[in-house]
Order: sequence, then C-alpha cells, then structure tokens
Amino acid sequence: MTDSTGRPIALTKGEYALLMAFLDAPQRPLSREHLLQATRVHEDVFDRSIDVQVLRLRRKLENDPRAPSVIRTERGIGYVFTLPVECF
Repeated sequence: MTDSTGRPIALTKGEYALLMAFLDAPQRPLSREHLLQATRVHEDVFDRSIDVQVLRLRRKLENDPRAPSVIRTERGIGYVFTLPVECF
C-alpha cells in the first residue's frame, strides 16, 4: 500500500486485518463486533478498541482524518469502507 506520493505505508497486524475486513465487504456497513472478530489479533480486545484501530487506519488512509471519506462512521451500526473494490 502506498500514499498519494507513492511512498509505502506501513500497517500494523491489526490495521492490516482491519483493512482486509473492509476490503472483503466494501460499501457495506460492518458492526464493531464483526470487525472485532475479523481483527482478533489478541484475545483481550474490547469493543471500543476497534474505534482506536479505525482511527489509526484513518490517519494512514484519509487525506483529512478529521473529515473521513474512505472509512465512514454509520451511527449505531459501525463503519463503512466507501470506496469500490475490484478483485483481479
């Protein structure tokens, strides 16, 4: 994965697992519980820890993390990866 200038973006295991969960279900709302199951790197994860992981991933993917457009929050539901994904 690279940024807009072509430089590689380093992801942690948790960030990578989270991104893969989003890429497996693009443009569909995913609940926190679904994302927790998909990213279970450690057994001692808590519900709100997914919010921290999303925040960190947004900082790496979004042009403006304060106004996210790639990973959107669906109030009361979870998160949506808004970009279309093509499989090759």
